[in-house]
Amino acid sequence: MTQLVISRAQRIGKALVASSTRVLIIGLLLLIVVGWRLEPHLFLTSSNLYVISSAASVPLLITIAASVALLAGVIDLSVGSMTGFGAAVFAICIGHGLVPFAAAAVALICAMAVGAFNATACVFFGANPLIVTLGTLTALQGLTLILLNNISLAAFVPGLYNFTNATWAGVPVLLLIALVFGGAASILLAVTRWGRHIRAAGGDPAVSNRAGIPVGKLKFCLFILTAVIACLGGILYVGQDGAAQTTLGFGLELQIYAPILLAGYSLTRGGVGNVMGAVTGVAVLEVVDNLLNLRSVNPYWQYIITGAIILVAVYADVLRGGERYE
Repeated sequence: MTQLVISRAQRIGKALVASSTRVLIIGLLLLIVVGWRLEPHLFLTSSNLYVISSAASVPLLITIAASVALLAGVIDLSVGSMTGFGAAVFAICIGHGLVPFAAAAVALICAMAVGAFNATACVFFGANPLIVTLGTLTALQGLTLILLNNISLAAFVPGLYNFTNATWAGVPVLLLIALVFGGAASILLAVTRWGRHIRAAGGDPAVSNRAGIPVGKLKFCLFILTAVIACLGGILYVGQDGAAQTTLGFGLELQIYAPILLAGYSLTRGGVGNVMGAVTGVAVLEVVDNLLNLRSVNPYWQYIITGAIILVAVYADVLRGGERYE
């Protein structure tokens, strides 16, 4: 019994602090030192730390869901558009007099339908998820603009506004919820049968199927989970801003997958990666973005940095063997 407890504790520790996570933590600490040296009177102030943590909260929540899905080989490029679409549906429902819970339910049901569509095309018909979700991304962007009539739609919900902007000991509540979600996901992946099945399904689907693991069912559920969490992110954004913006979610998929790839995940196969590494990757990108803003650097450099991270991560995946990597 004692050995079993020790074994589980070791797996949890490995899940929380893998080698890629340690590298990212070191990089994050170096960035903090650089930020303090460049902007000693601004960077480490409570107001600026709140700005960083608040900006990271919703993307972090979506990144965790996407990173779990990618472990099973499920990649969904439509997460950004799903966020904007979910926000639009929620705001429209609020505008038509629905109570917030009912409006959120409608938006989440729509997200489940989109996730089921992606899953059906990829799991049952064997379509390439990159192509399918790229098509979904474009369709959802267009549908969002049509629903909003190309203008932002106000949807102020006092209770939701208070919740999404609440703090505990100076830390945004949404960030704390996202961190708990990330820790729980890491532990479940490390010590449960569900977690082992996800990694196995992404690592070698054919062998997993022969071993009795329901690979198709797992991937189907993860497509829906990713869409639902992305939609939830859109609802939370409406809560924070009091409106559904027409540009909400545009390019968010890059902000989601860049830290995932930075954490050592592979685009060519699943089973490789660490959720807490992805969490640290989000922190790294948010700190970089904040430093650029404090130094009054053109904000479009953020796109260049994000693109460079993706290219470096893909190249690193090729060097370590891609689909042959174990």
